Amino acid sequence: MVPLHPPASRFEPDGPVEHAVVAAAEAFGTTPEVLLGADRSRAAADGRAVAMTAARIQGHSLPSIARHFDRDHTTVLQATRRIANPPH
Repeated sequence: MVPLHPPASRFEPDGPVEHAVVAAAEAFGTTPEVLLGADRSRAAADGRAVAMTAARIQGHSLPSIARHFDRDHTTVLQATRRIANPPH
């Protein structure tokens, strides 16, 4: 169940990757801090994957996106593949 109002956030987007994070957080009913953090819940993982994919579509490199999320570039690659090819 998605809450009607996402939790308050103090996150200030200052670039395209950050804007993707904010949009994904709103869509998944969470905060940008959760998507950028270590939370492994389904909503956080899916929202993070969508934000990573949006940043990739905007032309950012895997290492650049990985730095924004404090993750390895192979994590970004896996996330974008998971969004592009969802399980049946």
